[in-house]
Amino acid sequence: RMIRAEVILQSPAGPQDWRIDRGVITLVSGTNVTIREADGTTQTIAVDPAARVQGPLRFSSASTLRPRLRVVLYHQANAPAELVQVEAVR
Repeated sequence: RMIRAEVILQSPAGPQDWRIDRGVITLVSGTNVTIREADGTTQTIAVDPAARVQGPLRFSSASTLRPRLRVVLYHQANAPAELVQVEAVR
C-alpha cells in the first residue's frame, strides 16, 4: 500500500536523503521515466543507465523499462534511481 517514502539516514559522511517512489510507468523518455502513483500524482525520475533492475528476467536493464510496468524506484534526492524493482506488468 506504500505510495512513496522519504528516508533520511545518518552516516559517517553525514545525512543521506533517500526517496522511494512506487507506481506505473506512463512514459519512458531517454533515461527518464514518468510514473503515476496510487494517489494520482505523477513523478518524472531519472534512471541511471547502469541501475540494477530486479524482477522478471526480460527486464534486466534500465533500457528494457517500458510503459505499463508497476515499479518501485530507489534514489537519493536529486540523483538518478540506482535500483528499480519491477513488481508487475499491467
